[in-house]
Amino acid sequence: MKKILSFVMIAMLAIGAAGCAKKTEKDPEVPVSPNEEEQEQTAYDAELSADVIVVGAGAAGLSAAIRAAEYGAEKVIIVDKMPMTGGSLNTTSGTISGAETIIQELDGLTEDSLESYKEDIIAEGSKLNGKPNEELIDLYVSGAQKMVNWMWEQGLSDNEFTTDKEGHKSVFAPEHTLYSYPRSYKMKPHTDQYKSAVHELLDEMVKKNPNIELLLNTEVTALLPNEKGQVLSALASSEGKTLKLTGTKGIIMATGGYSGNPKLMAEFNEYGSVIITGGLPSADGQGLRLMQTVGGALDVDSMGWIPTYPMGLESLQIPGTGRIATTKTQFAGGILVNTKGKRFVNETDQDNVAREVALEKQPGGVQYEIYTDKIAADIIAAGQGGMLQYLFMTDAFKPYVASASSLEELAEKLDLPKDEFLQTVSKYNESVEEKSTDEFGRDFSEPKAPFNVAINKIEGETFYAVRIRPLAIITLGGIKTNNKMQVLDENGTEIPGLYAAGETVGGIWGRYISSGTGVMGPVVYGDIAAEQIMSTTLSEGYTIKEASNILSEDIFKKETAEITPSDFTMAGAKDGTYEAEVDGQEGKMTVQITINTEKITAVEVLSHHETATIAAPALDTLPDLIVKENSIDLDTVSGATLTSKRLLEAVKIAVDNAKK
Repeated sequence: MKKILSFVMIAMLAIGAAGCAKKTEKDPEVPVSPNEEEQEQTAYDAELSADVIVVGAGAAGLSAAIRAAEYGAEKVIIVDKMPMTGGSLNTTSGTISGAETIIQELDGLTEDSLESYKEDIIAEGSKLNGKPNEELIDLYVSGAQKMVNWMWEQGLSDNEFTTDKEGHKSVFAPEHTLYSYPRSYKMKPHTDQYKSAVHELLDEMVKKNPNIELLLNTEVTALLPNEKGQVLSALASSEGKTLKLTGTKGIIMATGGYSGNPKLMAEFNEYGSVIITGGLPSADGQGLRLMQTVGGALDVDSMGWIPTYPMGLESLQIPGTGRIATTKTQFAGGILVNTKGKRFVNETDQDNVAREVALEKQPGGVQYEIYTDKIAADIIAAGQGGMLQYLFMTDAFKPYVASASSLEELAEKLDLPKDEFLQTVSKYNESVEEKSTDEFGRDFSEPKAPFNVAINKIEGETFYAVRIRPLAIITLGGIKTNNKMQVLDENGTEIPGLYAAGETVGGIWGRYISSGTGVMGPVVYGDIAAEQIMSTTLSEGYTIKEASNILSEDIFKKETAEITPSDFTMAGAKDGTYEAEVDGQEGKMTVQITINTEKITAVEVLSHHETATIAAPALDTLPDLIVKENSIDLDTVSGATLTSKRLLEAVKIAVDNAKK
C-alpha cells in the first residue's frame, strides 16, 4: 500500500522529535554555524529522517527512490508539492529509447550500437551551436540500455507497444528527427489513469516498496546545511505545517525543469515571449533557486536552450498554455502559413529543428496548418491521422478548427491578408503541378517518407485551418553536476550530500533532444544519483556560500488563477436537478447539480475525458467546496487549473439553467 502520509501520520511518527525541535540553549561544546544557529531557533511541527530524501516525484524522483531502496536504503522519503506523482509524465505519452536493448534483441534488430546511439544524440544536441556533455551522455547511453532492460523485467514487457509494419516494437519516431536505427519504444499504459506507461510502472513499484514513503502536497521551501558543510536537511511546508526532513546519506533534487514558468523561460530565451507552455505549474524552476541558495552553480549557457514543438495548440481558456496537438496534414500536402498569409519553411523537412526554429521566428509565434478533405483523408490512410481523427474531427475540438467553402472565406476567418494568402496557395499549387522543388526545398517529385506520405494541391470544396504555436514541455538548462550527479558550486567543487537528477540538471543534451531521451534521461540519471548517494562517503569541512547569480524571487511569483464571476448568484435558482455540458480536454465534461432553496446541495461530474492523474485533485475536491460555499467564487486547484475552470464553468451554466 502506498504510504501517502497525512500530516497527522507525520506528527505521530515525529512525537518526541517535534517536542525538542525548538531549542533555546545550545551545547557549548558543539560548534554551530550561522545557518545551524538559525535552525536551532526554529520550531518544526515535525521532523522526519530517512537514508535518502528525494525532492520531486517525476520520472527522475521515482526512479531514484526505487533504485536507492534497491541499493540498500532502508528508508527513502519522496516529497512533491503536487497532489499527484509523475511530474511531466502526466503531459506526455512517454516514448523511451535505448540501444542494444532486450526489445531490439527480441525484434531481431541486432545491428544497433551504443556508439551509434551516442552519435545521434550528440548530432541533434549540437545543432545551432549546442554543446552536449559527452561524459554525461556516455553514462546515459549505457544507462539507457540497463534501465530499459530493467523496466522490461519489472513489467514493461506486459504493455502493448506501437509497432511498425513488420511488428517490431523498436520503431522510428517522426515527432523527432529520426534516429539512424529504430530504437524508440512507445508503450501504452494499462489503464486510463495514466498517460505514460513509464509513470504507471514506476508508481506501482513505489506502492509495493515498504521502504519508500511518499509525501504529496508537500513543498520544500529551503535546503539546510549543517555545521559540517553538508546539505542533508530540508524545510518543507505541508497543510500549513513546517516539516524538517533529513537524509543521513543526502538529498536528491529531482524537481524538474521550468517549462511551466514563462517568466524564467523569457529571462534566458530570445523567443520566450512567443513560446506557450505545456508544462505543469510545478515545472517552475524553483528547485534551481533552492540549490543556488546553498551554492549550486547554474549552467547559464544552457538556460536558454528550450526546444519547442511546432505543434502547440493554445488553450482557449488559459492563453499562454497549451498541449501537443497537430493535424500532421502538412505531411500529406498541407501547408503552413504565418499571420501574413505566407509560407516560411519546408513543411516536410525531416529535420524537426528547422521547423521548430522557423515557427519561433514568425510574427507572434503563430502558424496555421492549412488543409482540405482530400489531404485529411490521405494522412489518415497513411496511418498518421491519429490526432486529426481523435482530436480535431471531434466536437470537443471544433472551436480550434476554422473551416470555409473557399480560400477567400478562410482568409477572412483567420484575418489573413487575402491577396497574399491566395498568391501563396497559387504558387504552391504550381510547384505541385510541376513536380519540382520549391524555394523552401520541398520536393514535389513524389518521394515517399514519414514526413511526406502524399502530395496534394490546396484545392477542394472545404478548406480547413488550425492555429499552432511553439510549445515548450521540456527545458535543457539547469544546475551543474559531476558524473556522480553531485551538485557543483561555482568553483566546480561538489556540495556534500546534495545530488540532482533529471530535467533539473543543465547542459547534458546540448540545444535539442532526441526521441525518448526526455523520459529515459530522468530515469537513467535518477538511477545514477541513487547508486552514488548510497555509496559515496560524505566529506566534511565544506563552506556553504550562496551562488553569486541567484535567480530573482520575482521570477517565481505566481499569477493567481481564480474564477470570480461578478454576475454569479444563486438568487432565483429553482429547486431541482440540472445538468450542463462544457468542452473538456478530449471530449465533453458533463456536470449535474442539485438545488434546494437557492442552495447547491450536490455537485456530481457525470462524465469527463480529462487526464486522470492531473484532473483528480480538482474533481475530488471542488464539488464539495462548491456545496460548502454555495458558490463558484473559488481558487482553482493547483496543477489542475483547466479542469477546475471547466467544472466551475459547468456549474455556472447549470445554475443559469435553473433560473430559466
